[in-house]
Amino acid sequence: MARRRTPGAELPAGAVLLFDLDGTLTDSNGFWDAAQRAFLARRGLPCGQAYLRGTAYGTFQESAAFARAYWRLPESREAIMDEWMADVGAAYEHVTLKEGVSAFLERQAAAGRAMAVLTSAVPVHCRTALARTGIGGYFARIFFVEEMGVGKSSPELYRMTAGLLGVPPENCVCFEDSAAACRSARAAGMRTVGVREEWFQDGAEMEKSCDRFIRDFRDLLI
Repeated sequence: MARRRTPGAELPAGAVLLFDLDGTLTDSNGFWDAAQRAFLARRGLPCGQAYLRGTAYGTFQESAAFARAYWRLPESREAIMDEWMADVGAAYEHVTLKEGVSAFLERQAAAGRAMAVLTSAVPVHCRTALARTGIGGYFARIFFVEEMGVGKSSPELYRMTAGLLGVPPENCVCFEDSAAACRSARAAGMRTVGVREEWFQDGAEMEKSCDRFIRDFRDLLI
């Protein structure tokens, strides 16, 4: 008979919980997918997974620079960013949480857990999402990748974040929705929980890249 997990057993006592936002806490990866497709459609360009992945992991500035170089676009990086902001901004006014998130955060807060967010989202979009969903009060700190100077493809980002939280990476549990981000967090020494996200279509790779793989946060409530 399979041994049943004890709820929260994979979360060491005293560990700080560090959460990605888009696709992990909020169901918002599709906003960027739609914006990228609209951006390319206006230029008559195809939208493939290689391009979408190339714009998914870096800072906002890095993603715009990638798009400019990938398609050899004449627009400046800043003009590309402005166009994306216009396409995505309104969508965050209607963002929703992924399944089980609210109950999970409430349980961890009641247990006295320290929690923080590390996100590649543009700060204004992140703040809109946190206000819209009502979960902002659970987090002691919000870290924006674009302000850290390094993207989620680098373990150094996670080491820096742990340092700012005043704990070693080994005392953090990182929740991410992409295999690449999980690998970086693990390389930094963090324990990782991968959250299934259909947008990435890399469930098998995710299971190999994290310490625990969940369908959604309801898996941590049973």
